[in-house]
Amino acid sequence: MGVLEDLQATLDVINEQLSIVNQRLMALEQRVTPKQVWYTKKDAAALKGVRASTLDADPWLWPNHGKAIKIGKTYHFWHEDVLDWLSKTDEQLWIEHLSSKNKSA
Repeated sequence: MGVLEDLQATLDVINEQLSIVNQRLMALEQRVTPKQVWYTKKDAAALKGVRASTLDADPWLWPNHGKAIKIGKTYHFWHEDVLDWLSKTDEQLWIEHLSSKNKSA
């Protein structure tokens, strides 16, 4: 196979993966209430399909890397941060966490 064929095969794989990501994002957006401005930690965890207590040990696993607004005794995340968070895997969140640590070092 030539270079052009290799590039085309790679582009085809990337386009297929992008299509899958877009479908997943659209499905997630349908699960999230559009008029809700913010979500509690428990609500956000339920949308992701995990228990809130599972994520408590690692703040980088939460929306906006754990940077939340505390109202009373509960933490809340903005709608946009939750949507962004739902579209990412744990591996992507970990890479972002490491990247942000390297920038501050």
